[in-house]
Parts: sequence; C-alpha cells; structure tokens
Amino acid sequence: MSAAGGGGSADTMGGGVGGGGGEGVPWPTGADGYKLDRIIGKGAFATVWKAFCEAREVHVAVKVMDLENVTHSFEDIRQEVAVMRMCDHPNVLSCYASFVHENELWLVMEFMSKGSCLHVMNVAKKEGKGDGMKEECIAYVLKQTLQGLKYFHDQGQIHRDIKAGNILLGEDGRVKLADFGVAGWLVGYGARRNVAKTFVGTPCWMAPEVMEQVDGYNQKADIWSVGITALELAKGHAPYARLEPMKVLMQTIEREPPSLKSYPDDRQPGGDVFGRNFKEVVRFCLQKNPKERPNCASLLSKKFFKRDLQPDAIVNELLLHVPVVGEGDGGLERKEHGSPAACLVAEQMTLDVKARGSSKSTTPMEEEGEYGRPKVAPPEHPAGTTWVWDDGSGVVLKAEGKAKEEIEQRKAEQKEENDGFYDEMESIGQSEWTQQKG
Repeated sequence: MSAAGGGGSADTMGGGVGGGGGEGVPWPTGADGYKLDRIIGKGAFATVWKAFCEAREVHVAVKVMDLENVTHSFEDIRQEVAVMRMCDHPNVLSCYASFVHENELWLVMEFMSKGSCLHVMNVAKKEGKGDGMKEECIAYVLKQTLQGLKYFHDQGQIHRDIKAGNILLGEDGRVKLADFGVAGWLVGYGARRNVAKTFVGTPCWMAPEVMEQVDGYNQKADIWSVGITALELAKGHAPYARLEPMKVLMQTIEREPPSLKSYPDDRQPGGDVFGRNFKEVVRFCLQKNPKERPNCASLLSKKFFKRDLQPDAIVNELLLHVPVVGEGDGGLERKEHGSPAACLVAEQMTLDVKARGSSKSTTPMEEEGEYGRPKVAPPEHPAGTTWVWDDGSGVVLKAEGKAKEEIEQRKAEQKEENDGFYDEMESIGQSEWTQQKG
C-alpha cells in the first residue's frame, strides 16, 4: 500500500489463487462476510489482513483504513478505490469489493501468497541465496510488470511508485502490479493532460523531473522507476537505498544515472555476469531526459524480453522456498473474528526517527515545514517512504539549501584548519628567526 492511501508499500499485501469454490457468488459488501485472520502488512493509516471469504471459499487480502485518522486525504482514498475497481488486467492487482464499516473503509483484494518481490528477495537472502535475483527471473518479473504498467499507461494513468515492494507474486509465479494510492490520472474532464505537477513517489525510485518540478512529468517518470527497480531486483536494493532521502534527491539530480557499477559487486547471485541486453534495458530507462526514455511497448520489444520467459525459473529458484504470507512467521498478529478491525492503526501513525539521529518521535499529521505541509509523511522521511506534496518545488529547494549548508560548513572547517596551519607555520618561523638573531 502507499503512504498516500495507507502508508508503506504493498509488500506483503497480497498471492494465492483467486476464485475458490464459490465462483459466481457475489462478493460480500459487509464486514461479516470476511473472517480476518492475521495482519500481513501495516502502514501509517491502514492495516492489511489475510482473511477468508466464506461465501466464495477463498482467501483474500483486506485493507482496513481508519477514516477518522485520514480525514485530510479522502481524495487519495477515493482515487485509490476508483483506480483499483476500474483496472482489469492479469498483471494488475484486482479489487473485488469496497465498503465502509463503522469508521473504516475496507478494500477486499486478491491475495498474493508469496508477497512482494522485495519480501521474496529478503527471504532468499536469509537462506543464503545472495542479494537479488538471477537475470532470467528478473526478465520474467519485469516483462509481466511492464505489461501491467502498459495497461495502466494506456488508461491515461501514471503509477508513480514502481518498486519491488509493489510487485506482488503468487505461488504459481503470477506477477501483479499493486499500490495505487499515489497513482495519478493524466485524463481529466474528458481531455488528456500532458503533465502532472504533484511531488510524489519514493525517493530512491523517483525520476529527476519529479524531483525538480520544472516542466512537470508524465508516464516516462514510471519508466525511470522501472530502471531503478531493475537494479533493485538485480542487487536486492535500490542504488541509493542506504542514503538519507535528501541526499538521494541531490545524487539523482546532479550525478550521472546509476547502473550496476553503482554497487560494490555487479554480478548475479552465484557470480555470473549480467548480460549486455539487461544493461541495455537499464540504460534506456535511466535517461535523465524523459523524452529519451522508451515507453512500455518499446521496452517490451527489446531483445532482453524476447526470450521464452516462463514462471518455472522464479518458482523453482525462489518461490518454492518462501512460505505463504500469513503462515508461520509470515503474519504479524492474529485477530479474533468480530474484534475491532483497525486496532493497530493509531500506533502505526507514529514514525520513530531515533535511528536517524533524532530524539523525538513524530506523527505525519503533526509535522509542517516552512516549505509546505506533506500530506502523508513528515519532512524527514525514512528510506522507502512514499512522499506526496501538492507542490514539490519546496522539497527540492530544501534539498538544495541543505547541500549549500553542507558546503558552507565544509568551507568553514577548511578555513579553520588552514588558519591553524598558518598560525603554526608563523609560530615556527618566528621561533627560527629568534634563534638566528640570537
């Protein structure tokens, strides 16, 4: 799920085989139609449960949003529901039903049994399989993702938060693009708009033009994110994932686009070298000028995706070794049927920033900076958090200001060091002159 609608990424939101024995039966539109079992994802304003729909005899993922805690972003919620309900593509996560229960919005979604690509890679790493995926698995996942994203773009939408945490996997290798909370429409009032202006996305995956906010942006911003995601799938994390968000902004805007060379080790798990066709796809996606980036159809025509890509490789290599989300240690907490659905939402609104050098904790609702109030996150974001501002110009200005402060601080430190050196030299010289005179 996104921070715009629910905080964080889709990650463990969802796989499994839909349908069940109750196919043809309407999806229930009341809370009593679903038995909530276990929390499988939590965000700032929402909790995701693994649940069972008795009428259709199938497991689902239920995203529960506490409306009392998100009164400032009803438009974001409405947008997420509208986008999910309208999408119909085998590579886009399905939303079966939505309804209000007491003070909560419930979204009933397809359950993806293996969680996100990020989750799968983390499990694989713990089992000693190394960082990231092998090239054959990446080609399969990216091809399915691009097919879903092409559908998204053809509908006049920008996803704006493409990353491994928002690409979900089923036990049979199905790939679904999720997290529509920050999705933006380019179609408005019956006519296409060419660019969007909102500053939104997750810093490490965010395109330079989204950060700079000079001429706006369009679907090509998603293509940049696909390139970063390709590197993330290859190495287990995005190139700048371990930097502070403001440094990510400056690195993205000022430096050459990242590549496999941005990592200490640029090989596949197992030691094989990544092929030229993979590097070509990354290079095409990560063009600073959005006009030079290909669209989804052009990317799908590249040689990297022309091979016979079947789910067998990723199933046998990774998914067979990943437990179903919500089983074993895959769930966060069990829930007795009938108890309050959003029992953990309030405490999730607090972001502990001690790990980033601050002694305070703060909530997204309370923070407001001199450059404007963010909708869903405080000004200092932990890595991987989605940012949403109506006007992103202030964010970049703050990043530039912080960089200037660091430069001035370094200059002051250098001047102090130089002054000390000259004082020492002057003292030595004075001593030598005195000795010679004596």
